Amino acid sequence: AGHRGQEAPGAAGIPVCEVRTLITAPPGWVLVEADYSQIELRVAAALSKDRAMRMAFQTGEDIHTKTAMAVTGLPAEKIDKEMRKKAKAVNFGFVYGMGAAKFRNYAKVKYGVDLTEEEAYEFRKRFFELYPHLPEWHERQRRFVTTHGYVRTPIGRKRRLPEIMSNDKALRSGAERQAVNSPVQGAASDMNLFAAIRIAKAFPDDVRIIATVHDAVLMEVRESKVEEILPQIKQLMEDREAVFDTFGWDIPVPLEVEIKVGPWGAGKVFNLE
Repeated sequence: AGHRGQEAPGAAGIPVCEVRTLITAPPGWVLVEADYSQIELRVAAALSKDRAMRMAFQTGEDIHTKTAMAVTGLPAEKIDKEMRKKAKAVNFGFVYGMGAAKFRNYAKVKYGVDLTEEEAYEFRKRFFELYPHLPEWHERQRRFVTTHGYVRTPIGRKRRLPEIMSNDKALRSGAERQAVNSPVQGAASDMNLFAAIRIAKAFPDDVRIIATVHDAVLMEVRESKVEEILPQIKQLMEDREAVFDTFGWDIPVPLEVEIKVGPWGAGKVFNLE
């Protein structure tokens, strides 16, 4: 399957997004996808202690619009859909310290965004001016893995990276990248799995967990209970106190979950109001 947001063709030349719609629920049930919004950026904000990034999430500011304003120099009302799309690539590319040259290819492949070499370097420069604590965090992670040979997620799971001791520069560089990526992606996975377990325990007769996919929980919900259960699922997944009570991790930014109902990849956003 392609990266989230991609519509890469499958083996038969059919876009992955169309293949996904074949996955639905049996009679009497509906397919539900509960998706953590921007979870990796939220975790990165927590771990890096970057004030600007934390403040954006704490105040409900759209992080992609905020970045778009910084890299373009335009006010919020001038940021259009295409600018926000570029900013999305910027956020998810540079949050882990990606270089400008690699970022050009990443933006093209993952988001269909074409950038000149000059734009890539300028975007990277402005991104780290906006979020100056991110590179400091990257350096802390590189020092830690060099000293200890592993990194940890916020709840304590270890990712061992023995390649950091290699004489091969490429292997060492890869371990340094994983030292930054793994705690964030591992934490996002931890929270998603934790949410899936809590949902299964809370609704044993009315919810059937199908899978966890990236930062989403895919499940079948009894059709007659949808209106009652989905608001509770959202509240459960956004519950930071439960994460603290279970793992001792005090997440300093809010969590947000979007719920869609219907065939996978073609579900409609469930209105909780």
